[in-house]
Amino acid sequence: VATTALTLASTALADVVFKVNGVEATPGQLAIAKYKVTDDAPSLAGDEAAVTRAAKDLLVADILLAEAAREAGLALSDKERKKGIVALQAKLGGKAAFADQMRKLGASDDDLEELAGRRMLAQRYVDTVVAPTVTVAEDEARAHYEIPENQVFHAEQLRLRVIFVDAPPGLDAN
Repeated sequence: VATTALTLASTALADVVFKVNGVEATPGQLAIAKYKVTDDAPSLAGDEAAVTRAAKDLLVADILLAEAAREAGLALSDKERKKGIVALQAKLGGKAAFADQMRKLGASDDDLEELAGRRMLAQRYVDTVVAPTVTVAEDEARAHYEIPENQVFHAEQLRLRVIFVDAPPGLDAN
């Protein structure tokens, strides 16, 4: 992967949050990435610094992977790009709800199209080039999940069943 030049800029007044290999990430793209991170990992919702870090990591990874995809000769058609955006709109409850969410995030249609295109191209690269070369033996997977920070924990659950019976008037609990 090409050498990464990451330049952080002020998000308050800048049109660019950072650049990676000359590819700009805008404040709108960062807002969309933060929304995605919070949606994917709700436990981060209260930690703005962690959400921002994870969103920047996501953007950088997508930029680098999309660049690698282009170098490998992969591309997306306009039809595929539009289909991906329609799927995002459907996930948020339709065009109107989607437009409202984009407005709340301060993101433009251009921000979304660029971000979605990079994300889909990056995923295509991972699926077609990277994933086929990766193999994980069962003992390696077990060792990974035996490390405490890699274990998946589920909150305690309680199953409660209640049966309501209409008792005749005058009947007490004894």
